[in-house]
Amino acid sequence: MTRNPTIIAIGGGGFTHNKDPELDNICLSYAQRRAGIDASGVFAEPSIGFVGLASDDDLTKITRFYERFEAVATCSHLPAHSDFHETQYWCTGLDLIYFGGGNTKNFIERMQKSRIDQLFYAAYQAGTVIAGVSAGAGCWFSQILSDSSGDGLLPLAGLGWIKESLCPHYSEEPYRRPVFEAGIASSEFSAGYAIDDGAGIILEKGQAAGYVTARPNAAAYFIRQNKASTETMTLDEVRNIPL
Repeated sequence: MTRNPTIIAIGGGGFTHNKDPELDNICLSYAQRRAGIDASGVFAEPSIGFVGLASDDDLTKITRFYERFEAVATCSHLPAHSDFHETQYWCTGLDLIYFGGGNTKNFIERMQKSRIDQLFYAAYQAGTVIAGVSAGAGCWFSQILSDSSGDGLLPLAGLGWIKESLCPHYSEEPYRRPVFEAGIASSEFSAGYAIDDGAGIILEKGQAAGYVTARPNAAAYFIRQNKASTETMTLDEVRNIPL
């Protein structure tokens, strides 16, 4: 059973996009790892929750969540209208919470207004695995490259669980790359991570252990300032998910 604070940040894809089932398998492996071994010596059935707040409970994403995981896990989702106490009750006992994509700015503001971000942080610190895609991946970082304000790609302040910045959809939306690199070069962004669609970063105790991928050319990168420019390093691939 893992108790290390763990985040699986996915650039794009997975069950909500009906793509890249390998990424879902990795999330499931971490949920099983968290659930531990039962009395018969096999993995206990994990408990997995879905938060669709960023897309205002898009029914297609919720349906895909249950279709993907209900045969192998105890599944539930947090209704978008849930208050602090309802969320606190819902979080109890979950091995993994998966956060779907959508409007990052609205997602962060709604979590902060209801203070449920504090509950998710407490669960994370207690060992519940946090996984998510796009908005559900980026909100935990200090800054996110986001277009959710409607004014183009701009830095958006995140919750700051991870001190670095993040850019999702790095290769799928190639116009993101020059904006992110220019922001880091000018110190508008802190040094940070960029993730291709079809890939994700495993962060243990706030540090990147490497990236996982479901596509041949999808990876994740660390980008930092170098004088007036930037330098980019591809993270190591995590090939064997520890159980």
